[in-house]
Amino acid sequence: MTTRRHLSLLLGALGLLDEGLAVGLALWTGVAQLVPGMDDGRSWGKVAARLAPRFRVVRLHRRQYRLDIATGSLCTIAQEVDDVLAVAKVIGEPMLVGSATPPGGVVALEAMVASPSTFPGAVIYEPPVAIGPPLGGEALQRVRAAMAAGKAGKAITIFMRDIVGIPPLVARQAGMFVAIKEDAMSYARQLLDTYPRSFNVDAGVLATTIDALSDCAQACGACADDCLSEQDVAELVKCIRLCLDCADVCTATLRVASRQTGYDANVMRPLLGACVAACRSCGDECQRHAGMHEHCRVCAEACRRCEQACDQLLAAIR
Repeated sequence: MTTRRHLSLLLGALGLLDEGLAVGLALWTGVAQLVPGMDDGRSWGKVAARLAPRFRVVRLHRRQYRLDIATGSLCTIAQEVDDVLAVAKVIGEPMLVGSATPPGGVVALEAMVASPSTFPGAVIYEPPVAIGPPLGGEALQRVRAAMAAGKAGKAITIFMRDIVGIPPLVARQAGMFVAIKEDAMSYARQLLDTYPRSFNVDAGVLATTIDALSDCAQACGACADDCLSEQDVAELVKCIRLCLDCADVCTATLRVASRQTGYDANVMRPLLGACVAACRSCGDECQRHAGMHEHCRVCAEACRRCEQACDQLLAAIR
């Protein structure tokens, strides 16, 4: 297999559309496009085609908009920056980086800060703002009607297909994903929504924390059990101990957080603080073994998510 074929396969795995090698004086100059959100890069095909005769153009299908990646956690700017740097490393040439949206622009700027020598420049611009009638016309009315009827999945499908111009199949997949997420509202949120009295904390933040606590307690208990079955169990003693501690702290915090009647913030705060500390320690230890043991990787993710959720709830009740 040729080197170019290897490179093509690797770029495809990274979620890239590669216009191939340019011919001419600019052979060693590349352009990396961070395409707009809700787009896999195809909408910028015409722009890429105009640049391709002089530059090597690579369009990055950004991680947070790829339906084939399911990490179980939120995508961060740092992760997207790592993706851009990985692309630059694969190409192996100085590259210009460009973006047409504010989030993509942030990623482009952060990538330049992280590796100044990789990017000799950038082209970042804000798309035009509609100052007349709203964009979308009749399709926008159908989106609003679907939202008013409580059909967010249908609204997303219409919006992406008829307004953004995403291919129908991708638009339907996005709509189905939103619909499934709506139907899968956690029991914690449902019960909070039916609570007969009012409470001061945002129901969404509280429900997210309760769900994260439950998931983390289960993940830590399972990870400790899995560690006990590993051949190198002697090297996992600290991991087992921290997992068991974290599971107990999360369980206690979960029980208190689930009760709203007679709520006392002075009790809730130290529990959340302890949970943040336990999740951080357990997550750090599990991450050390993540390369060798998949259960440790999963547990580390659950701990990070729970740590973040408890931190957010702690800030909300102060």
